[in-house]
Amino acid sequence: MNSQIPAEKPGFFRALTYKGIYELADFTINWIMKFADGLA
Repeated sequence: MNSQIPAEKPGFFRALTYKGIYELADFTINWIMKFADGLA
């Protein structure tokens, strides 16, 4: 029973996760800026 994960897999998923976090942060910042502009 070989359940060994290839070495490149964790890095790949980590890169995807970081990319998702950065995109989410970027989206959130843009939304906050639009909201702040609406209030101003």
